[in-house]
Amino acid sequence: MKALSIYTEEFNEKHLFVAEFYRYLGVLYADKRELDKALSYHDKSLSIRQGPTGESSHWTAESYHDIGEVYQHKGDLEPARKNLRISLEMRHKTLG
Repeated sequence: MKALSIYTEEFNEKHLFVAEFYRYLGVLYADKRELDKALSYHDKSLSIRQGPTGESSHWTAESYHDIGEVYQHKGDLEPARKNLRISLEMRHKTLG
């Protein structure tokens, strides 16, 4: 993926722009119903976002929400519920 290599060269592998790029790939693969690939990219986005924004930020909550939605589409309801709950609790703490 040429765009990803440009992002990582211009910034670095742990930059929030790279995390957002991974998120978009996760959304794209979820839309195509390639759910394992979607989870992989959402997990990469989450791991990057947890660094600079912390565990309780809007961006991290968004990643947990994305992961929860993919699990829901897969029919794995327990991990879906867990990740969506984490997202909801984070958003409640950060946004009120």
